[in-house]
Amino acid sequence: DEGITFNIQEEINKEVYEGLKEFVKNNHLYCVLEGYKTSYTSSRYNIKIANKNDIVINELSNFFERKCFFIKQNLNVSVEIPNQFKKLLSLKTLLTPNLLETNIPLALDIDGSCLSIDFSKGKILCVIGDYTSGIKTFIRSFLATLLIKGYEANNIYFYDLNLEFQIIKDKSINYIKNTFDIEKTLDEIFETFEKRSESFKFLDCDNIIDANKKIIEANTDMDLIKPVFHIIYFNMQMFNQTLLMKLSYAIKLTSKVGINIILVFRNKNDLQRIEVMNSDIISFYTADVTTSVKIFGSDIACRLQKKGDVLILSGNTVNHGQTPYISTDDFEKIINQL
Repeated sequence: DEGITFNIQEEINKEVYEGLKEFVKNNHLYCVLEGYKTSYTSSRYNIKIANKNDIVINELSNFFERKCFFIKQNLNVSVEIPNQFKKLLSLKTLLTPNLLETNIPLALDIDGSCLSIDFSKGKILCVIGDYTSGIKTFIRSFLATLLIKGYEANNIYFYDLNLEFQIIKDKSINYIKNTFDIEKTLDEIFETFEKRSESFKFLDCDNIIDANKKIIEANTDMDLIKPVFHIIYFNMQMFNQTLLMKLSYAIKLTSKVGINIILVFRNKNDLQRIEVMNSDIISFYTADVTTSVKIFGSDIACRLQKKGDVLILSGNTVNHGQTPYISTDDFEKIINQL
């Protein structure tokens, strides 16, 4: 029973925390313990520490037998460790309290807060991780969330050269499975960009939220401008140079007019082919230290658990959370219904 195992994990964390207090006291470490939090697959110990005090960090790492990683925000340090007893986070649990929010919920932070991203104005999102890290489940959850939140299926484009999501090929979602259709769709992106740019210029605004407000206020027959999602889910090595150039150009321009591009990388070499470091990044587990260091400056992405454990980088802020689970059967039911 998950409730019982969660309680057991809570007791384990309580014992560890008491041991940590003794350890800090006996070793005269210059830091302040500010409690702990038990979550679905990981737990967090909150510590306030003197800036750049590597000695304390190293001692704390020894206490946890280096089975942890640290997230630093100014003087606050979060020590993240995997749970011995894990609890499943369902998509329903994540979505229910956030159905009316504008942002798209992506994960649950260790502290229980929702980690979400605002896609209403346009966003570039990069999703990185190994094949067995939970990325495929995350994409199922993401697609289901878009539909449940009311985004129109015909404004969602799914690129699937590996044919891993054929379940959606006969649905209203635009399913793209070959390079010819990819190039055609990218050209359509640029046409949409030009049309929306002209509309913004006419309405004297620079984002779709302000544009739609003016359209409503003007009470005209002009259609509201809606967010569009392009989810590129395959090995970038399949892109020829022409497609890469077009995709790079789209990444630089289209988010300004409400076109969202979600790039899913499961091959470390993909990051060498296209620049994504200015985007928001969701990192699942990766065995490649170079990739982790390039993104986070350390090997923390290599210390993640598999099955949906993630780091979310937005601006200069890193959050650690758990993405939800949805079964293939439940995903198919949502696709068929919505």
